[in-house]
Amino acid sequence: PLVGPYDEANPNPIESIPWTDTASGRRLAVQMTELFNKQSTDEFALAVMLFFNQFSGHKVPWVQHSIDVTWEKGPYQNAKEIYSMISKCGPCITKCLADENCKACIDALDVIDTRDQVASYRTVVSYESELLRD
Repeated sequence: PLVGPYDEANPNPIESIPWTDTASGRRLAVQMTELFNKQSTDEFALAVMLFFNQFSGHKVPWVQHSIDVTWEKGPYQNAKEIYSMISKCGPCITKCLADENCKACIDALDVIDTRDQVASYRTVVSYESELLRD
């Protein structure tokens, strides 16, 4: 598929440089393919929103923000967000990581794009824990 400046049919050495638009397009193409392969309306809608958010010139509020560490945000913004999370929620994070069930939930959430609210919600409720409410 053609996603932004990335064209799967015509590989470009630039796509190996992670902060380029071509590499960003490649990452989005992979993510969209994975979402389309799930063959559900939720994943289809998310894939379309992610595409328009990145390439339409307009932000889609539903998927505009992500707490995931990404090349698109850059190292400064990523470091700033990680510092903020640790400084504001450090004790809760430590308690959660020490609990087997809560840690399993965090691990499961780690593989999900945080903008996928349906998958995130399903994951959290499947690990019900008091620590997750804190």
